[in-house]
Amino acid sequence: MTGTPLIEPNSGFKFDNVKRNQLLNDKGFMVPTATKTGTTIVGLLYKDGVVLGADTRATSGTIVADKNCRKIHYMAPNMYCCGAGTAADTDFTTEMISSQLALHSLNTGREARVVTAMTMLKQYLFRYQGHIGAALILGGYDVTGPHLFTIYPHGSTDKLPYVTMGSGSLAAMSVFESQWRPGLSRDEAVEMVKDAIESGIFNDLGSGSNVDVCVITKGDVEYIRGYSQPNQRVAKEQSYRFPAGTTEFIAPKTRTPAEEATAMDRICQLLDKAESWIIENPPDTSLSSRFGNQSFRKWEAEARRRTPQLLRDLLPESCHGAIVELTPYLTEAFGNATRIDYGSGHELSFVVWLLCLCKIGFLEPTDSAAIVLVAFQRYLAVCQNLQRTYRLEPAGSHGVWGLDDYQFLPFYFGSSQFIGSNFTPADSISPELVNKLGDDYLYLQGIRFIMEMKRQCGNQIGAAFWENIIQEHGIDENGEYKGSDPQQIERANVYFTEVQNKRYVPRLVAIDLEPGVLNSIKTGRYGTLFRPDSMINAASGAGNNWAKGFYTEGAELLDTVLDTIRHDVEACDSFSGFQMCHSIAGGTGSGLGSLVLQKVREEYPDRMMSTFTVMPSQDTSDAVVEPYNSVLSIHHLIENSDMTFCLDNQALNNICIDVLKIKSPAHSDLNSLVSKVMSGVTTSLRFPGQLNADMRKLAVNMVPFPRLHFMMSGIAPLTALQTRSYRHVTVPDLCQQMYQAQNMLVDTDPRHGRYLTCATMFRGKVSVKECEDTIYNYTEKHSAEFVEWIPSSTQIAVCDVPPAGMDMAATFIGNSTAIQEVFARIGEQFSKLFRRKAFLHWYTDEGMDEMEFTEAESNVNDLINEYKQYQDATVDDEMAYEGEEGAYAEEEYAEGDVPADDGY
Repeated sequence: MTGTPLIEPNSGFKFDNVKRNQLLNDKGFMVPTATKTGTTIVGLLYKDGVVLGADTRATSGTIVADKNCRKIHYMAPNMYCCGAGTAADTDFTTEMISSQLALHSLNTGREARVVTAMTMLKQYLFRYQGHIGAALILGGYDVTGPHLFTIYPHGSTDKLPYVTMGSGSLAAMSVFESQWRPGLSRDEAVEMVKDAIESGIFNDLGSGSNVDVCVITKGDVEYIRGYSQPNQRVAKEQSYRFPAGTTEFIAPKTRTPAEEATAMDRICQLLDKAESWIIENPPDTSLSSRFGNQSFRKWEAEARRRTPQLLRDLLPESCHGAIVELTPYLTEAFGNATRIDYGSGHELSFVVWLLCLCKIGFLEPTDSAAIVLVAFQRYLAVCQNLQRTYRLEPAGSHGVWGLDDYQFLPFYFGSSQFIGSNFTPADSISPELVNKLGDDYLYLQGIRFIMEMKRQCGNQIGAAFWENIIQEHGIDENGEYKGSDPQQIERANVYFTEVQNKRYVPRLVAIDLEPGVLNSIKTGRYGTLFRPDSMINAASGAGNNWAKGFYTEGAELLDTVLDTIRHDVEACDSFSGFQMCHSIAGGTGSGLGSLVLQKVREEYPDRMMSTFTVMPSQDTSDAVVEPYNSVLSIHHLIENSDMTFCLDNQALNNICIDVLKIKSPAHSDLNSLVSKVMSGVTTSLRFPGQLNADMRKLAVNMVPFPRLHFMMSGIAPLTALQTRSYRHVTVPDLCQQMYQAQNMLVDTDPRHGRYLTCATMFRGKVSVKECEDTIYNYTEKHSAEFVEWIPSSTQIAVCDVPPAGMDMAATFIGNSTAIQEVFARIGEQFSKLFRRKAFLHWYTDEGMDEMEFTEAESNVNDLINEYKQYQDATVDDEMAYEGEEGAYAEEEYAEGDVPADDGY
């Protein structure tokens, strides 16, 4: 006979309730913060028994959470226990052992001994090795007499005639050591305990409030709450109210509109004088940074020499003191510009230029953004004029400088593409300089929205998309339909809500952890169309930290976001799904985007979720922790998204430079490309079409396996402005161009993989038969680029409404295994950082666990392997697999155990 094997119980913590607690936390039931009993607890033996004492203050961090906390706990009729540490731990630990002592007494029929309770307590605490924050003093009277024990959180114990524990234990021990003696009377013992607790109260910041005393003798217990109240509130001896004006403070200066207008004129005059000065005193054009570091140092020395001289010549003598004060700022700015990449030096100088205007009194920190915008526009005009004067090319990418090599007033001769460059004051200016600038640095916060165009990528491309489809549907800035084609407005209710007076309002929820970009959208051309309550933002930002967006800063906005989403969903007649735009390189788009994606999926599990996701690129990296943010976000996209359209800044840049021949593409150029793709992908949703009439049908045709839903996209025609008039666009031209690798909006070559499925969406007056024949001929000619085990893998849709300003266009969507290159590149960068645990503390400080990083990395690696598996699979491999399965089944039932025929 075989016996049942014994399963030994596992020691240590059990995590059975972790998922339950996480679910409660996700539902909004936040786990309360632990209340610490910043405590003094004591006990002593006297001739007739035991006296226990404790203070009554409990704290939560630096806040007094309870002024009359009960710290002496019932254990049994003949024993009590004082608890210090975490209040919840002491409560539950003593309650648990108290119930066991009651069962023990019922089972044995006699009173429990104090040593039995001590043994149970120490065994329980030892099991958890100090993770239960309970430090205990146990006192009681049993058949063997009075007993007093201390039990430490790790399970060690002491037995002494007098003991103290808690943060005030040293002060209390000094009372016992100086006054305790054998044979104390009851009153003497109680007074000594009171004195010891009060000593802890008045010498320890954590202890406080009242004194509780418990006297245990043979057959009797006296628990005295509030035996002493040493911290009674008394009447104040005098009034401490002071008249207004007693304390001086500096009131902020706020200019009137007339004063701001005068300041604008002064700034423009200053810039005109600067322009004239530079033309009269031209820089040394032989100092070009293209010749390496040696010339760069010469350029820096030239800039250091020229700038103070320019300031002295331009400004009146009353400002020369400010020039001397500004010299260290300028020196540090040039030093930072030398250390930072070439592109950010230009923005850094503009920052210092603004600070100079603050210092000499031209600007005030309370000035409106309009005055800054005027200064900025005038600044660009001067730069462009100087470019024409010196006939130098504008600054481009890849470290090739033009006018940026020379400086005047503390800013560069920048190009007109200033808004498209990368700027963050916190990245460019050191903390020491920020401290020196004081209130002037606060002024920069008011102008950040002008320059921080690389951040808040999701809202930027979202705004560009809405501008595009507003024009396609013939809607003006007031939300009124002004088009001429009935098809424009026939299905406008897919993306718009019709309100009173036949106005159309975009169905949108814009979320950000900083107000800058949302404010710029509100003040933009179509800002009045968007509902104000659909623009949700915080003020602090995520600081390129996924954990801040997911766990802390972003979680605070979640309820508001979900309420707004519910409002829009309930207003829909036939709700289909969601479309989200975000970037996964920074903190907001990755962290908050993942959080919103997860919560929306939980609340609407049967609706489609598509995302337009901007992936980080290795050449335009903006933050060192981008691999962390990206892998954590991809982990959530795999689980919670139905279709993800991948975009890439590097690919967009390459298209602008190589295909459209734009030497220095601005963010508006990149966003325009993205908006065209988004417009093309959603064409079949917004206009009458012959295929893929909704999001679900599109996903069914494009996603053969649930996890492989990451799409590549392309658009056609893409033609440089200079050659547009020399080209006639036809359907074969569109087909040829949209399949080309250089037209893909993600930085990977589709020829390195194979297409699982494709979709082509033609717009304009085109022949359906011509489209089908062209696509069929292309797929036949390039059959090696498509997997052979999915027949008819290319879908075609035709829409009669062309894009604004075009006769015909096409959008391509491809589910290609080549997308694994993007994930592999990000995963490799992630592994390099995670192997050394670099920058990990920024995430764990926000409440993350290292296991989340491991799980995300494993999930992304599994996705890469799945793409490789289906890329290499063939029809024969699949048939061989089925044959093996059949052979296995035949072998399994070879002995005659074949199941009976069911009659079907």
